[in-house]
Amino acid sequence: MAGGADDPAGLVHFILRAVLCYTAYLLAPFGLRGATIAGAVTISYLYAIVKIKRPRDAG
Repeated sequence: MAGGADDPAGLVHFILRAVLCYTAYLLAPFGLRGATIAGAVTISYLYAIVKIKRPRDAG
């Protein structure tokens, strides 16, 4: 049984989420910080939904 580590989208998702959330935390005004971080998380998960291989597509 092959492992799922051959799909780089998971790592890209992890890095994207970390960078976007940290950037949102640093740059967003205090009152909008929570909403901006939530938007960053949403963007990263949308990327994951689109890019991560599904079992039927993997091989």
